[in-house]
Amino acid sequence: MWSQAHVSKNNASRFWAIGQKGLEISIFRFDVFKYQIKVPDCYTNFEPLNLSHLSEPQLDYLAVKYEYCNDHDFARIALIKWRLDDVRHISYINRMFENIRMLDA
Repeated sequence: MWSQAHVSKNNASRFWAIGQKGLEISIFRFDVFKYQIKVPDCYTNFEPLNLSHLSEPQLDYLAVKYEYCNDHDFARIALIKWRLDDVRHISYINRMFENIRMLDA
């Protein structure tokens, strides 16, 4: 996948990945410069987009599901599952898409 990632990156050496399963959507930023040859528990270059820097209690308050990973003995949020059918999530999802559009314009 490295060659496809390298070709598809924008001028800032990053690209976006959007995953959707049912009504859950996750948006990730992949930074090509942080690529690691070895296979860690989770990739430091592949992180969920969290533009508002929401903490775990804030995500819990919004009823957003998220998952952790152990990144070199540092626990971090590795996946944020936004719901397309939750009106509280729509503004955050929209902001992420707008951010991607503005950065890649």
